This record gives sequence, C-alpha cells and structure tokens, in this order.
Amino acid sequence: VVAVAAWWTRFALDRRRHALDASASSISDNKDASLLSRRRLTERTKAFRKLSRDERRAQVGALLREYQLEIDRLTKRSNAGEAAFLELYRELADAPDPARALDAALRERTNTARVAELELDKRRLQHELDEFRREHAHVRNQEVTVNKLQARVRTLERDME
Repeated sequence: VVAVAAWWTRFALDRRRHALDASASSISDNKDASLLSRRRLTERTKAFRKLSRDERRAQVGALLREYQLEIDRLTKRSNAGEAAFLELYRELADAPDPARALDAALRERTNTARVAELELDKRRLQHELDEFRREHAHVRNQEVTVNKLQARVRTLERDME
C-alpha cells in the first residue's frame, strides 16, 4: 500500500489533469473539424460528379488537392491522438496496480473493525465475569452463613434435649 501511494503521489495526477484535459479538448475539436471537413468533401465530390466531362478534367486537380489536405489533416489528427496516448502510456506503464493495494487496505480496515468489535466483546465479557465472581463470592458468603446458622440450630437443638 505504501509503495502504491508513493508512486501515485510522485505521478501527481492532479497536476497532469490540465495537460490531459487540453489533449482531450484538442482531440475532440479535431474530431469535430474532421467531421465537417469530410461533409464538405462529400458535397464537393457529389458536385464534381455532376460536372460535365470537360469540367471534371479542369477541376480534378483541385478536388485531389482537397482530398490530399483531408488526408494530411486526418494524419495529423491520428498522430496527435497517438502521441497523447503514448505519452500517457509511458507515464502509466510502470504504475503499480492499485487494486491489490486497495484490497489490502480494505482487508486491513475490515480487520481493524473486527478487532474493535472483539475488544468491545472482550470488555463486555470481562465485565460479566467480574459480576459473576462478585455474585459467586456473595453466594459463598451466604453459604458460610447458612452453615454457621445450621450449626447453631443443631447446637441449640442439642441443648434443648
């Protein structure tokens, strides 16, 4: 548990959240821009197909440049996403699995709670035992008193005879 806590403290997730948020925002923005660009390219392609053969020849270069620009943007988007993933992966690759440490901590917490319960039971039982001992001592005193009184009754009976 200590080693896991130390590693995560050094990792400083809260400090890294800003960079992670920026990467996620950039990825989301690029995804939205890519969707719009693809729609424009689809519309441009549909319009291109409606052109006459001569108009197509004149505009095929422009359409190919648009496709190449889209490919370049998609490549840039892919590289940015991969770089963000690989950076995070490199940082987390040596991270200890917190599941085992958390399980151990939960077991320790459960054991601690159980020990506390057992301590309470022990105190309660000790108190009961003390009560029984006092009661037993009282009963023993009564038994001695009864024996003395019986002996005195016997003595008195003998004296009366």
